[in-house]
Amino acid sequence: MIKGVGIDSIEIARIGRCWERFGERFLKRVFTSEERATLRSGSRLISHLAGKFAAKEATLKVLGTGIGNSISWRDIQILENPGGRPRIILKRKASQQAQKLGIDTLSVSITHDREKAIAVVIGEGG
Repeated sequence: MIKGVGIDSIEIARIGRCWERFGERFLKRVFTSEERATLRSGSRLISHLAGKFAAKEATLKVLGTGIGNSISWRDIQILENPGGRPRIILKRKASQQAQKLGIDTLSVSITHDREKAIAVVIGEGG
């Protein structure tokens, strides 16, 4: 049963500006060490970061929270399976919120073009 749906769209250039301005500090604030270890290099780096960022925002919408006192950016981890399909791993307070809502499965789809990255997340449970 679907418990929640979240969608987010972000301008890739906005993430590029964060990367240019804050560099590693931005990465460490928003992305887990596991996410940072799997980042693509070169021209696709910024669109890859934007896609993960949009997926985190869409996940927050499914969970019905925002970033702040309850859930941090690093409580939501976006990794890829061996075939490249994105998957969401919830940690700490994000995991607790999903349990509270009865969500046991999260599905995510991420896409981007030259200007925007978009992610859709569906939360399902019992």
